[in-house]
Amino acid sequence: MKPWGARSVTQRAHRRALTATALTLSAALLGTSLAAAAPRPVDERGRIPIKDIPDCPRIEAAKCGFVTVLVDPSDPLLGTMDVGYELHPRTDRSKPSLGTIVAVEGGPGYSTTASRSYFKDMLGPLLKRKRLLLVGNRGTGRSGAILCQPLQSYEGDYVRAVGKCGRQLDDASDVYGSALAADDLAAVLDELEIAEVDLYGDSYGTFFSQAFAVAHPDRVRSLVLDGAYFIGGEDPFYIDTNRALLDAFRYTCERSPVCVGRGETTNDMIVRLTEQLRKKPITGRAPNADGEMEQVTFDVGGLIYLTTAAATSPTLYRELDAAMRAALRAQPYNRPLLRLARETFYVGGAGPVRGYSEGSLRRGRMQ
Repeated sequence: MKPWGARSVTQRAHRRALTATALTLSAALLGTSLAAAAPRPVDERGRIPIKDIPDCPRIEAAKCGFVTVLVDPSDPLLGTMDVGYELHPRTDRSKPSLGTIVAVEGGPGYSTTASRSYFKDMLGPLLKRKRLLLVGNRGTGRSGAILCQPLQSYEGDYVRAVGKCGRQLDDASDVYGSALAADDLAAVLDELEIAEVDLYGDSYGTFFSQAFAVAHPDRVRSLVLDGAYFIGGEDPFYIDTNRALLDAFRYTCERSPVCVGRGETTNDMIVRLTEQLRKKPITGRAPNADGEMEQVTFDVGGLIYLTTAAATSPTLYRELDAAMRAALRAQPYNRPLLRLARETFYVGGAGPVRGYSEGSLRRGRMQ
C-alpha cells in the first residue's frame, strides 16, 4: 500500500511546525519485555529491522500488525518505516461494543506495547466492552526501534554519546517527534477503520496525547491525562516540573508536624544547601542499597538529580528533609545525605533497549 501521508505534505509539515517542541527522538526498544538475549542486528541508522522483532504475543487473540508510513512526509527520499500496533479485543461479546481505548506510555522512551499488562490491569472492567489499541511511537517498541548503545550503557562522555546518536540517525534525526508520531497513530486508526478513540496518556504520553488531540481533534472521543505535561511553552529546563517539585516538597512539609514546627521548610533547606554546595561539594564514602561502599561526591548537580528523583522515588520526600537537616547542622553529619546520593546515583545502564531507550529520553528533552 502507498505510504500514509504521501499526499498531505504541506498540511502535515504545518502541524509539525505547530508542535515543534514535541518530544520523542525515540530511540529504541523492542515491543516485548523479554529476558536478556543475544544482540539484535541493526541497520546503518541503528534501527532494528522489523523481521528481527519478535511477533506480537498471542494473548487473548490480540491482532498485531504494521502500517507503513513515510519517515518524513516533507522528504519522501528518506524512505519509509513500519509502525507496529496491537489491538486487544473486548472480553465481553454478549453486549455491543463501546469503542476503543488507545493507551500511550511515557518517557519518552518506554515501549507502549511492552506495558500491555500494566494497561490491561489498570483499565480492568473497561475492557469488557472496549477494545485496547497499543501503538508504538516511532523509534520505540515495534516501530523502527533505534539503538544508541553509548547512551544506553550510561558509560563514557554523555554529551558525546548524544552527539554520536544524532550522527547515527543522520538526516532522520529530527523525525521522531510527537507531531509525526501523532500522524502515525492516525494512520493506524485509518488502517483499522476506527473513527474515534478514548485516548489515555501517562507522563510523556500526556504530551503526545495533547499533540494528537490538536492535530486530529475529530479522532478523539475523550482524553485522559495522567501525570500531565503542559504542551505549550515547554522549555529545556522543565520549569513546570520544577514548580511541581516545589509544591510537592511544600505539601510534604505541611503534613509533617516536625517540619511545620521547625520553622524552616524543606524548600528553605534546599536553597540553603544549594548555596553551601556551590562553595564546597560534600565528599565521602557511602553504601548503596546492597551495602556496597563507594566514594561519593555530592554537588549542586547531585542535589538537582536527587530532588527530581523524588518524582519516581517518593520515599525521598521523607528522607531528604532529615538528611539535609543533618548536613546543615553546625557540626555537619553528611552520611545520611551521601547514602541517599549513593543509592540514587548507582546505575548499571538503562537495561535492555527493548523496554526502555535512554536515547529516546535524552533526544526528546533536547528538542
